[in-house]
Amino acid sequence: GVFKMSAGDEAIYERVLKIENKDVFVDLKSNQNGVYLKISERNGSNRSSVLIPSSGIHRLGEVIQEIIRSKEFKDSTRASGDKGVSPLRAERDANHEVKQRSVYVSNLSWDTDESELMEHMKQAGHVLNTVILRRNTRSLGCGIVEYATREMAWNAVKIMNDSDLEGRSIHVREDKVAEATEAAHAGKTNGGGRSRRQVDIPAEEKIVEPNKVFVSNLTWTTSEEELITFFCSVGDVVDLEIRQTRAGRSLGCGVVEFSNAAYARSCIDTMNGKELNGRVLAIREYYQ
Repeated sequence: GVFKMSAGDEAIYERVLKIENKDVFVDLKSNQNGVYLKISERNGSNRSSVLIPSSGIHRLGEVIQEIIRSKEFKDSTRASGDKGVSPLRAERDANHEVKQRSVYVSNLSWDTDESELMEHMKQAGHVLNTVILRRNTRSLGCGIVEYATREMAWNAVKIMNDSDLEGRSIHVREDKVAEATEAAHAGKTNGGGRSRRQVDIPAEEKIVEPNKVFVSNLTWTTSEEELITFFCSVGDVVDLEIRQTRAGRSLGCGVVEFSNAAYARSCIDTMNGKELNGRVLAIREYYQ
């Protein structure tokens, strides 16, 4: 027969996932018919659900694991690159020479596009390419500018930092991958710097996602845009999520994903304890 649910079903486990522009609710519930898994997707005002009885939950897990382990899935994710990584940034990260003649620009207006950024940055030298970093087509307020030579990139840092673009004072810096890597190494070897990040999780149970950091003690009104602007000064932000209740109210914490682990480690080492909107932020490694 058809498995049915009702409003009075007992909730055993609840989880909300933010996947791109959709909210996905995963609920394990029980009623007189038995235990079942309810997976709901909400995109704006539209919501749809699927119910899976307990007999199918284990098999669903097996299928998902088969997909994750499959060569096709690994090849497709490797080909498309990490989430939010543009072709220009992927080339820059893989090519040291390209990194040396590229600069990272932040505090851009959400409306600034690639052509406007290129036109502005031409004041420092010949620009080969520009890219605005985006999430679901929405600007993250930061981007990358690639110059023809390393000297032009240095000149951009010197004369374009704090310049005005569309009413905003933009920040221009050189690539900080090497600096962030050194900071990450120092953080691992410097015992004095670990106390603020220490959490009481058994070592064998820690599964760290190295590109991400967990941020807490946010004000209820802090927006994703404010948080992106705040963390763009550390490194390339590719995704960010402020955790919310089902009613859409901030939980005062969130997850920030950088383009590499060195930026994430540098964020923990340099931004933990910094103030945003009158609150002192607590930043640590992100555990699955």
